Amino acid sequence: MGIFAARGARHLVRSGLCRDMESQSGCRTPESRVSNNDPSQQALPFGGARVRTFFNFAGHDNEELVTRLGESPTGFSATWLHGPRGAGKSHLLQAAVHAQRGYGVRCLLLDAAQPDAVRQLTETGEVHCLAVDDVSGLIGLRRVEVRLYERWQTLQRSGGQVIFADERSPLALEFALGDLASRCRSCQVFEVQPLNEAGVRQLLQRRLRDRGLTVSSAVLDYWLTRRSRAVGALLDDLERLDTASWQEKHRLTVPFLKSVLEP
Repeated sequence: MGIFAARGARHLVRSGLCRDMESQSGCRTPESRVSNNDPSQQALPFGGARVRTFFNFAGHDNEELVTRLGESPTGFSATWLHGPRGAGKSHLLQAAVHAQRGYGVRCLLLDAAQPDAVRQLTETGEVHCLAVDDVSGLIGLRRVEVRLYERWQTLQRSGGQVIFADERSPLALEFALGDLASRCRSCQVFEVQPLNEAGVRQLLQRRLRDRGLTVSSAVLDYWLTRRSRAVGALLDDLERLDTASWQEKHRLTVPFLKSVLEP
């Protein structure tokens, strides 16, 4: 079987498996995950085609954090992730929500940079896990902090979970509400460790091999020079390249990367 035929068969198997498993939480299309207008049940509100799980998280030296976020809920917990952009904080946040929904937990996942984040924080009904990315976007306005504090108190009483992520730690933020500040600073704080450049290259080469793809050093150099080095963005690039390469029966070259990633 030729390389493109083999990869085509793998694509068909993968899509077939997803259709067969749509009744399970681990392999669903974005459309199948959106069951109604309840934000606690909707698809994860972040870019990229991949479902972000702990299985496909590409970090290192974060084992304790991954274990904590993936645990079955046993009582109230508050976790704060911080680290540079591209370290994998958003991936871990989405993976945590994916895991908790697998346990049957109602979750609200917010991106504080989105314009409707405050509305969802205020209007969404009862949840048992609140996860907020770029949470500093909600910090500094007293009325918003009051809403966040009220959510925290409700979750603490019900034995729920709070998971916040930001580039900065809670100690580095200036809060408008002292009660919220004290609670955020009581979180178990983890600094997310990003992959170094060598680790990123090894990751991409391994993921490419897993899909039956190969690239020369020159192509990989071009890719890493011209595109974001955030691991999540690179893996989204890989999804696009894999699909386009299979559909067009084209190997990965610099001109092909340009045509797919820089149309």
